[in-house]
Amino acid sequence: MEPLRKIFWAFILLFFTLTLSNGAAKIVILPAFVGYLIILSNTKKLNEFTKYFSSIHKPIIVLSFFSVIGFIGSLMGIANFGAPVITILVLFISAGFYIWMIYLMLFGLNDIAKAFGFDFEGNQFIALYPFLAGFYLVSVITVVFMPVIALIASLAELVVHIVFLVRLARFSNLNFVYPSKTEAPVSL
Repeated sequence: MEPLRKIFWAFILLFFTLTLSNGAAKIVILPAFVGYLIILSNTKKLNEFTKYFSSIHKPIIVLSFFSVIGFIGSLMGIANFGAPVITILVLFISAGFYIWMIYLMLFGLNDIAKAFGFDFEGNQFIALYPFLAGFYLVSVITVVFMPVIALIASLAELVVHIVFLVRLARFSNLNFVYPSKTEAPVSL
């Protein structure tokens, strides 16, 4: 299914952004907001299959906004949002919106899987949510106070994200035909 393949590549952009540093200035080659916008445009194409994708635009717009601000700031050599308290607040707010987006994405993929009779694949997406959200939350909470634990949580989160990407890649290549013989195949 083409929208799912594009969502897969958007998550590749999100998880593996490329940044070049030159002193205080950073040049982001693959900014995260591009990935968010690709996800947004392709989840709209899948709204008919799940209620979750009709709500996913809210956290994605907020995350895109934070990403654009961070991108512009990095081009200007601004490392954070000013005061450390504001930076930490923005970090926690964006973490909440990211966890909300992941929730909507995984449960939306589950709905699509179930609509086409791929219950096992759908349940695999649901099973990833506690790990994705948990490791992400631990890494965000401990990044300021316990950087070693944050590093371990970030590595665990990376492994779970890779598992998610593998599952999404396999899922996007399945043959999406309604299980009932009376309904016409869906081509997306």
